[in-house]
Amino acid sequence: MISTAARRTLAILALLCVSMLATSYAQSPEYQANSRQFVRDAVYNELHAHSNGQHFMWKEMEKKVKATTTKLMVETSQGVISRLIALNGHPLSAQERAQDDARVNRLLSDPSALHKKQQQQKEDEEHANRVLGSIPDAFTFKYVGLEDGKTGKLVHYAFEPDPNFAPPNHESKVLQGMKGDLFIDANAKRIAKLDGTLIDQVEFGWGILGHLDKGGRFVIEQTNIGGDRWDTTRSYLHFTGKVLMMKSLNIQEDETMSDFQPVKPDLTIAQGIELMKKTDDTVAENGGSAALR
Repeated sequence: MISTAARRTLAILALLCVSMLATSYAQSPEYQANSRQFVRDAVYNELHAHSNGQHFMWKEMEKKVKATTTKLMVETSQGVISRLIALNGHPLSAQERAQDDARVNRLLSDPSALHKKQQQQKEDEEHANRVLGSIPDAFTFKYVGLEDGKTGKLVHYAFEPDPNFAPPNHESKVLQGMKGDLFIDANAKRIAKLDGTLIDQVEFGWGILGHLDKGGRFVIEQTNIGGDRWDTTRSYLHFTGKVLMMKSLNIQEDETMSDFQPVKPDLTIAQGIELMKKTDDTVAENGGSAALR
């Protein structure tokens, strides 16, 4: 029979183990204790982020297979508009300048052109949100560690496909064959970087509608550009595949966004166009300096 003293010793030992275990759980950061929930919280913040009335102008450089374009982008009360300022690293010719000005000015003279642009921007956002919203369920997340980022500490997760994931829409099907790395700002709970690579061929409509080849990769980076506003600073897409089993698909795009500057929140399209022209002229006068002032 176990003596009273022995029972007391065992009880104390058990309580000590429970206490240590509880302390361990208490000290474990939430991003380590429940990685999927931390990712889910970050995705929720992305989907429900508001600009708080903040509008910005920025420079966007887009590298594609055939050309590299540099644009000024500005948010107006009626959507984002752009103005081409360089092609393959060179200022526009008189003809190219006239063609692009006609494109931009059409938004003022043709209501249908403005409506089409607004509709396209809305649809692009909806497509992106459907993919983003599926991320917490599409993968399993392994905590790698904390790393230094531009805005503070970043939580680094490695992710792989969750075999139990059933894509709720066509857009998120691409996530089934992807693995990579996810970085989340530890304090703001905002996604700082998402880097994914296809480890399997992804088929659409049993391959009849098309497929994406193994090895395709995408990278999205974003940061706080002022106040509570986070925005994309890099978008990298490299995918090959087939459409309808016949047409080759080759997406090679690398975009960088920089020089974010606040503008009036009630900026009209006409005012936005004038602001971009003025900024473009200032950049030219300064010998092509990239900074927006």
